[in-house]
Formats: sequence, C-alpha cells, structure tokens
Amino acid sequence: WPLVLVVLTEATTQSLRNILIGVFGEADADRKLREWTGKGLPTATLDMQREFSRSCQAPALRQEFLARYGHRGPGEMDLSHPRWFEIGEKAFMSSSSVDREWTDHSADVEAEILAIPSFKREMILEEWRLLKKLLETREAWKMELLRPYAYLRLLVRELGSRSGLGENVHWCHLEELLSPPSDLNARIRLRKEQEAEFSSISLPDYVTLERIGAILSGDVETDDGHDGEPLSPGLAFGEVRVVRDPLEVDLATWPEATI
Repeated sequence: WPLVLVVLTEATTQSLRNILIGVFGEADADRKLREWTGKGLPTATLDMQREFSRSCQAPALRQEFLARYGHRGPGEMDLSHPRWFEIGEKAFMSSSSVDREWTDHSADVEAEILAIPSFKREMILEEWRLLKKLLETREAWKMELLRPYAYLRLLVRELGSRSGLGENVHWCHLEELLSPPSDLNARIRLRKEQEAEFSSISLPDYVTLERIGAILSGDVETDDGHDGEPLSPGLAFGEVRVVRDPLEVDLATWPEATI
C-alpha cells in the first residue's frame, strides 16, 4: 500500500503539473507547485514541527514531545542514526532559533486557484485537492511506519552489544552476525572505505548501468551538489549546515533559521 500511495501521488503531481504548464508555462507551473505544496499542507509532519518548536521554547513540553514523536529523528531512514528519544535534551534548540509561526495556508492556495483567469481552474482545484489528500496521507503513514523502524534500531543495537561489535554492527550482514567469519573486521574496514568513496559521487535521478560506469570512470561530470531534494512538503529558508553526526552538533551555537 505505501508503494501504491507513492505511485498515485506522483501520477497526480504530474497530472496537475501538466495542466498548470498549459496555463502558466513550465517555469511558473513548477514554481506554483513548490509554493502550494510548501504552504498548503496541514500534515502530520507540520504538526510535529509545530510541537517541536513549542518544546524548544517550553522545556516542560519536551517529554510529551519525545513520547509522541521520539521514534523520529535526523537521518531516520538509516538505522545507524539515533532517534530523538535516544538523543533526549540534545535534540532541542534554544528558543530564539525556532521562534517561528507554523500556519496552515491551505485556504490561501484554494483562493489563489479560484482566482486563476482560466476555464481550467476547476480542473486545477480538483487535482490539487486530490494531491493534497494524498500527500497528507503519505505523511501520516510515514509517521506510523517509522515507529516500528525505531524498534528495529533497538534490536540492531542489542545485536551490536551482544556481539561486541558496538556501532560496527551496522556494517555487517545478518549472516555474518549469526556466524562471524574470521575476517569480519577487515570486511567492516573495507565497507567503511567504500562508503567514504561512494559518498563523494552524485548520481542523477535517472541512471543506466552505462551511465553509472561512465561516472565512476570519470568520463561524465556528476552533479555539483548545490541543489537539495526535499523529502517532505514544506518551504525553508536559511543557512545550510551539513550534519555528519547529530550527536556531535551543538545547536545552541547555530544562527537563527538554520537548515
């Protein structure tokens, strides 16, 4: 079902984009889609961001936030990254850096659509409402799907503790934990070296085996890495900081509106 939802969301996005291109042109159509999905979605993620902001400003609310959203966290799709309930108080910024207003602007988006001087506005409104519902459902599902994912991390950490591998357990295959080979430490070192090499390679959205080979051999220039790809709806503006290890970050030293 999550895959079906992703496919339906992408199909609806493309359908709406095609209608908008016919009315505004490609550049303005893409801009409007970014703006609408950024400010017109009262999702579970927006609720979480709102509660996070309040918890940063009111320490008394932090335990409630961790109880409700502690299974989420930075880099959460990677089991090697800690969840918020593990980070605890370090997860929260100083109140001055999160003093923002989280507002639902979905009514503003519908009003803008109804003001479009084209007979296609009813089609645009219908497609937008469908896309909005799909994206809101996707965020709600993601919130719940990541709950058992957090428990999987706890199981992996326990495997690391029992095997004596600690955090290196994340560099092993399950069969290697059940029957450790004599060269396991050498395999872990090699995988870390490979990961460091691969992390410097940026692949395009659509690839072929031939293109991957050309990129690895240096025959094709890769992305310059200046553009980001949003994983959830929303717009953000500010100085970008790259975090390699969330446990080593001192949020109190960051400027306001940091991404």
